[in-house]
Amino acid sequence: MAPVDASAVYVFPEDVLLTGAERICELAHDLGVGAVSVCLRYHASRRWMPRHRTFAHSRSGAMYWQAEAGAYGALRPARVVDEAIEAALHRLRRTTDRHGLAFHGWLVVLQDAGVVAAHPDTATTTFDGRPHTELLCPAGERVRGFAADLVRDVCARFAPRLLDLEAVFFSSWQQSYAVAVEIDTVREETRRLVTQCACANCRSLLARHGVEPGDLRAAVEASASYGSAAGPEAGPLLDRIALARAEGVHALLDEVRDAARATGTLIRPLVFADADGARLQGAWGRGLAAADAVGIGADLTGGLDADVREVIAPPPTPVTVSLTWSPGWTPDVVDAGVAALMSQGVHAVNLYNLSLVPSGRLEDLAGVARRFRPAIGKLGGAGW
Repeated sequence: MAPVDASAVYVFPEDVLLTGAERICELAHDLGVGAVSVCLRYHASRRWMPRHRTFAHSRSGAMYWQAEAGAYGALRPARVVDEAIEAALHRLRRTTDRHGLAFHGWLVVLQDAGVVAAHPDTATTTFDGRPHTELLCPAGERVRGFAADLVRDVCARFAPRLLDLEAVFFSSWQQSYAVAVEIDTVREETRRLVTQCACANCRSLLARHGVEPGDLRAAVEASASYGSAAGPEAGPLLDRIALARAEGVHALLDEVRDAARATGTLIRPLVFADADGARLQGAWGRGLAAADAVGIGADLTGGLDADVREVIAPPPTPVTVSLTWSPGWTPDVVDAGVAALMSQGVHAVNLYNLSLVPSGRLEDLAGVARRFRPAIGKLGGAGW
């Protein structure tokens, strides 16, 4: 079996059905990765799959296995599942073992429009009282229980070696799969402040760190009034918010880790933010103490920002980078990008995405994976 710090390739379940489990594993071997990270729960999307010349669609909180009703508390995911896709995923689970590949599960956890509609008080809510239509707030006890139930259920069904956990943090980012309409210029600081959740649970959490709802409202008004110009210093307030967010994430990941331990599954939260954004999501410091490893989104041409590694996952935390393929991945770009990431202590790479890259460019993914393989032993990752 591949070591847990092996590089992996992401794959969507529709591709598993159309390509077949055996061929998916053969392609993973061709790429030189040691694991396949399969999407088992996703957000609303439309995805073009070039090898099959078709689109795949998913709704918010899409489930790719049949949730066991008795495995959940008050909050339950949708139970509408494509049985053919679910069967294909179980075939892949068995086939990865035969091929000596690690099976990783990839879950988008706290995005579920159905759960929010049924339980509006669980939604992320802005300081002026507007709830989000699909984002669950991790500060709530029921939401933390829901996340743990999802993990417990998926581990019982698939016994993954590792879970890549997306959307387990507080919202403080611009969602790439939502249409953002901003005619006027919005300062990044304003955006981060106005997206801070101030639901009842968050108000209690923030108050423990000296932040009141009025503080957030005043900071938003002050920041927004300056347009794109430099506004007043909000650093001390943001520092207190960041500490509160880390406390909230720590509580959630503690429960998730305990749920995963029953099958010996490791957890790897995925962070897609710069250092400042990660702090306001709670994806830093104590917030990630329960994680076995951390995944960080990066650009191959830019590597990790200078302070991202130190803020999100300082050494010796094992770090995997998620890299999204681009047509600009020439051999020179790959060489330089991998060298830069390795110099920053990156242990392995998750390649995005086998299902979305044209057949003629899969060699680009292989080029990255091959360069990381010799690095595993040198970085000492096999012990975690």
